[in-house]
Amino acid sequence: MLIIYVLKQKINMDIIKIILGYDYYLELKITKVITNVEVDQIHDIGENKFVYDGLENQIYISDTDPKNDSKLKLDSSRKESPLIYTFLKTLMINSYDHDDNNLLEIYHPPNKNIKYLIESKDPILVIIKLPNLDYCFGLKSGNIQIWCEEENSFNLKYTLNGHTGGVYALLTTPPDMLGLYYLISLSDDKKIIIWNMKTKKIKFILTDKLIEIDEERGKIKLLGNNKLIYISDTFLIIWDYTTGIKLHSLELIDIINIEVINDKILLITNYNLCILNDDLDIITTLKYRDVRNISILPNHDIIMSNYSGLISIINQKTFQIERKFQTHGNIFDIVILSNGSCLLNKQTHIEILE
Repeated sequence: MLIIYVLKQKINMDIIKIILGYDYYLELKITKVITNVEVDQIHDIGENKFVYDGLENQIYISDTDPKNDSKLKLDSSRKESPLIYTFLKTLMINSYDHDDNNLLEIYHPPNKNIKYLIESKDPILVIIKLPNLDYCFGLKSGNIQIWCEEENSFNLKYTLNGHTGGVYALLTTPPDMLGLYYLISLSDDKKIIIWNMKTKKIKFILTDKLIEIDEERGKIKLLGNNKLIYISDTFLIIWDYTTGIKLHSLELIDIINIEVINDKILLITNYNLCILNDDLDIITTLKYRDVRNISILPNHDIIMSNYSGLISIINQKTFQIERKFQTHGNIFDIVILSNGSCLLNKQTHIEILE
């Protein structure tokens, strides 16, 4: 297996180093250095390329090719720290100007110029791409907008109204054989709405007393067998999204992170990695001090890290730790890239594993 590290260090200036290793981290060498960057976000955009933000709010596109030292600076006009969204052949940078207007810049890499610029007084909180290739925006007002790109224009198709608070999480269910699917939205109004995207009408509104008193924003993820899970810092709730029926709930303490693999739930607490089934029964528990991040590799094995930078590879069938290796510094996030690489986001450096 080929492994790529992207390392950001402060040695007079911020540096990203791309390091290659072979056969599960046995041989390592520096193959590329990108200088004068101050990375906050890195996102994969396909074809071994990635986008990142650098010094003075600039945004760049580079790649993992050790023979290519060039980088492309986008003509971004963003004023504040943005949210970056990447889709197939499309890059979106969402930010605000000094008058709090929402600015959405849309690019088609490798072209560095802005293709479309959308300005709005209603801030965009989240963006996803729908199965029919339209784009779905969750807005601070509670509205959900569906946009499409056609004939060199980016147009608003329609708006879904149902929430009274900002829509900060969106996901879609897998399309059936007829291409029909549900849109699921989560809002600051403490409601989850299941939308029938054929009729563009509300199918179910899901809520719970635990959600209503939860002071933090929760997360939503899909499980197998038509199940939806709501994730809080202290509890989990599972519904059947086709019937709107609540199936299970579980109250816990200090949920740090969660990942889903098929019908299994991988739950991180301060000292444990717990494997649960979709009935919220605990299958097994791994004692692993200070677990911080977890993600799923392309072969469905599990990669996780702790606060000291220790990375472990766990077999997805036996749930046993197969390999460990130590990196320097805390790992804040693990992201699986579209080419099969893993991106490790650290406070002092970022590593990409391929």
